[in-house]
Amino acid sequence: MSSITASIVIPNFNGEAFLRAAVESVIAQGEDVECIVVDGGSTDDSIEILKQYGERIRWISEKDEGQSDAIRKGMERVDTELVGWLNSDDVLLPDAIAAVRKAAERSPRAVLFHGDVERIDQFGRYFALARSPDLTLDKMLEGKGKVLQPGSMYRTSAVREAGGLDERYHLLMDLDLWIRLLQVGVAENLRRRLAQFRVHEAAKSSQAPYRYYRESLLVAYRNNPGSRASAIARRVAIIAIQHARYLADPLGAHRSVPPPPSSPLRVRIDGVPAWIEESCRQLASLGKLELVTQHPVDVQIVGGSRSGGRRRTPTPTVVVLDEPNRRASAEALSLASAVLVDAPNESVAAMGVPGWRLCSLDHAGLAEGIELARGRPFFDDSQ
Repeated sequence: MSSITASIVIPNFNGEAFLRAAVESVIAQGEDVECIVVDGGSTDDSIEILKQYGERIRWISEKDEGQSDAIRKGMERVDTELVGWLNSDDVLLPDAIAAVRKAAERSPRAVLFHGDVERIDQFGRYFALARSPDLTLDKMLEGKGKVLQPGSMYRTSAVREAGGLDERYHLLMDLDLWIRLLQVGVAENLRRRLAQFRVHEAAKSSQAPYRYYRESLLVAYRNNPGSRASAIARRVAIIAIQHARYLADPLGAHRSVPPPPSSPLRVRIDGVPAWIEESCRQLASLGKLELVTQHPVDVQIVGGSRSGGRRRTPTPTVVVLDEPNRRASAEALSLASAVLVDAPNESVAAMGVPGWRLCSLDHAGLAEGIELARGRPFFDDSQ
């Protein structure tokens, strides 16, 4: 058993529907993992649920100023070496904290530990996997980092050195904290599933796009002094709006999921960068897809400057934009079921490509793009 101590803070307000699952997922990590629930004065049965756990958890219930305030209160009560927070509708996966402890022991310079996150629906059914990319301070400052908050933990001392959670943010407090943590130390990617993020109707917010935009500007300007702040702020804002669009329609292409085929996906590539072709060949070698040169196909992958041609029978299409400043073919985007892009930019956003169809231009992004184009889980294992 690791000697490194750990705590999880669960902010909650009227979250009776999923609170029990969140608490029990923390308790299941082991008796030596502290669970602190900070309730904002719930009027549902949340308090009755918390009382049932007796001394197995610590909890308080009082009016607060929102989620960031609740998390801050919980973190102030922590005296363990590692800390994280879990929203009351999310779930930790078995042995997640044990994996973080091992990483903390072998990487003394690391202050931020993160991994992949499964997406589940309101019934706890898995439908997609979000992979956590390697993170550096430069990537985060340039708006290229992806924050998968449920699958992350931090050294408590680093959180306090970085100034703690900023209560001014209600949506991007995790992004802001991660940037400041990476000014203190480095991040370690565990490359394994750590948590589940629950997608459900009650999580929607019609005002999210505007709040994400406003907070992304604040985060970008705060952490990027000087002339480059404006350009970075625009990029961060675009990424934030994409995430807000995802929250507005979280199930997206997964809303109707057909059964997986008995044979690998038939994929045709046309006019793509050499590394995309190589990635496809790697996936083919794993039995994930079959590269073909003729129609019919399950998924077509085309370069952004090519339309791929009009087709009588629509085929799910992934469009690859390997040069972020090149204005993509409007016809190509009109055919797209998913778009791979290095850095989402104004020219792409202006063409009305839904945010949840934009994937990062890397190996995991290619798999995600194929998955979205096909409309079913495709590359969701942990290899």
